[in-house]
Amino acid sequence: MPFAPEKLVTMYATMVRIRAFEAELSGHGDRYKQVFVMTSGMEAIATGVCSMMAPDDYLLSTHRTQAHLIARGIRLDRMLAEILYKGTGYCKGHGGRQHMADLEHGIVGGTGIVGANVAIACGVGMTCKMAHPDRVAVCILGDGASTTGAFHEGLGLAAIWDLPIVYVIENNQYAGYIPVAGQSKLEQLSDRARGYGIPGVTVDGTDVIAVAEATRTALDRARSGGGPTLIEGITLIMGGGTITNEGRQWRTDAEMAEWMARDPIAQLRRRLLDEGHASEADLAGLDEAARNEAAAATTFAAESPEPDLSWAMTDIYYDGPGHAAASHA
Repeated sequence: MPFAPEKLVTMYATMVRIRAFEAELSGHGDRYKQVFVMTSGMEAIATGVCSMMAPDDYLLSTHRTQAHLIARGIRLDRMLAEILYKGTGYCKGHGGRQHMADLEHGIVGGTGIVGANVAIACGVGMTCKMAHPDRVAVCILGDGASTTGAFHEGLGLAAIWDLPIVYVIENNQYAGYIPVAGQSKLEQLSDRARGYGIPGVTVDGTDVIAVAEATRTALDRARSGGGPTLIEGITLIMGGGTITNEGRQWRTDAEMAEWMARDPIAQLRRRLLDEGHASEADLAGLDEAARNEAAAATTFAAESPEPDLSWAMTDIYYDGPGHAAASHA
C-alpha cells in the first residue's frame, strides 16, 4: 500500500530535523570535551522505522540515540540540554546522550553497552504481551551488536516466547572501525534470524520508503501475535562516525563517493519533486525550519541551568506514582 504524499513530506521533515540537529551538535564537541557519535547518512532508517510505530509502542535505542529519538518526535531543545547535561534535559542531566529516555514518547532509553538493548527488549516485549497486547517494542541496534552474546540470547528468547518485538539492525558496515567482513562471514546479517526460526529481511537503508514498508509488515506481524522480526538496513555514515571524523581514514574515497551519492535526504527530495508532492519552496521551508529549530536548541541549552545537586539521589528507582512525583518536584 503506497504512502500518502503528506506522509512522505513528514518523513522528509524528520530527516532534515535529524541532520540539522547533528550539524548544530557538531559545534559543541570542543566546548564540552565530548566525542559525539554522528549519524548523517543514516536518517532513513530511524525515520522509516519510527514513522510506522504507533504512539503507544516502545522504542529501545543504542549509544547513538539522537536520530532515533528525533524520529520519535522529541523536542530538539530538551534533547540538546540533556546531551550537554543541563537540568532542563529529558532526564534532568542524569542520562546524557547515551542513556536518554522519555516514556511520554515510549522511549525506554538508550544504552552504552553494545547489544544490551536486544535482551532488554525481551522484558519490554513481555510487558506488551502480558499487559498491553496492542503494543510492540522496537529495538534498534548496530551491525556490531549482532555479534554479541546478548544479541543471540535476546533473539532466541524473543523467538521462543513469540514476543511482539521488531529488531532493526542499522548496518553502517563498520563496528567502530572494523568492517562487516571482519565481524561475520554472512553476506546479510538478517540471515541470523533463520537460526531462531523468525523472519529476517534486508532492505536498502538509504531508502526511507523501503525501510518503512519492511517495518510496517513487521509491526503488523508482531501486533497480531506472530512474534519478532529482524530487519537489516544497509547504509553508511557520511564521514568518520564521530565528531572528530577519525573513522574516515578507514574508508576509501571511492566508497565514500558511492554512498554520498545515495544520500537518503536527497533521494526523497528528488522523489517528492518528481512526483509533484512538494515544491522547491516547500522543501526549502522545511530545511530552514529545521535549521532554526536546531539553532534555538543551542540557545535553550546555553541558557539552561546546571542540574541541582539536590537531584543527585532522585530518579534512581521507581517506587510508585507518589515517589515519582516527589522526585521531579
